[in-house]
Amino acid sequence: MTGDVVTSVREQKPPNPPNPPLERGGLHAHLSRWGWAGVLLLALFASAPVHASDDVRFLTAFERTRTEPDRAPEIWQAFIEPYPKGDLAALARLMTAVHLVRKGAGQDQVDGALASIRQGDDEGRALRRHVHRAALAMAARRQMRSLVGHLQAYYRRHVAYPAALSDLATEKVVAPAMLVDPFGAPYDYAARARRLMPDVERQAFTLRCGSVGIEHEDLDRLIDQSRQPVRALVVDRVATNRDYVLVRVPAKDGTPGRAHRWKIGARMRGLTLWYASDRFLVVGWKELPRVMVVREPRMSSDEAISR
Repeated sequence: MTGDVVTSVREQKPPNPPNPPLERGGLHAHLSRWGWAGVLLLALFASAPVHASDDVRFLTAFERTRTEPDRAPEIWQAFIEPYPKGDLAALARLMTAVHLVRKGAGQDQVDGALASIRQGDDEGRALRRHVHRAALAMAARRQMRSLVGHLQAYYRRHVAYPAALSDLATEKVVAPAMLVDPFGAPYDYAARARRLMPDVERQAFTLRCGSVGIEHEDLDRLIDQSRQPVRALVVDRVATNRDYVLVRVPAKDGTPGRAHRWKIGARMRGLTLWYASDRFLVVGWKELPRVMVVREPRMSSDEAISR
């Protein structure tokens, strides 16, 4: 019944006068009505980045992957689809690749996820640079894991590790390209004696990617550790302009320490700040992404830090 009343009222309303034709001064008529300032504000509003909505969507997706880990690739893909070229979309691709490695996905599937990150069209932004670097570091870790398998097979044949990594290529165990990291530099390798057997040479080795300063470690264990909450720092405030945050280093007795300014790209307590919003931070730990949820309100960017 109510819908019928509304319809009848609308039918009795006189039609709106037609808009003036644009080809005969109509544009100037519209500008005089709204003013040039209004048009400029409208254009600025339309082109402004929608940080808040992206942050909310990302944090929602992240929390869903914590409760539904088996659906992580699907959840991240749903986040990426509306804005596939956004900075947080690149981060979501990296999170997908980390999940695939953790679940033991096939090499082609993981390589495809990493390749989609490395083909980003804008590496100038801070978050994109960190994500791109982390994707290369992930590829290097997987390559080192494969090299370790070949080194162990070499040891079983020779009862010693090779004197140089190039010996694997000399014996045609691996292709020479596999001895170069994704950054284009050769891997750092050194064979050595064990501490308990100092007189027996080449019984242990060190394998390292010097381009990003990471050594061969158990990748699955590192990924599991990267999923744990960050306890080394406590977020105090996030600057409105997002170029830094205030964090506190807890004292040994558990009390909050003094506040430190942490800028984007800076390193603190083994963590590098990649991205800051008033809802969460993204930090890099051993070139793996970690998310820190922020529960404090933002502070003004001109607030003094004298503590």
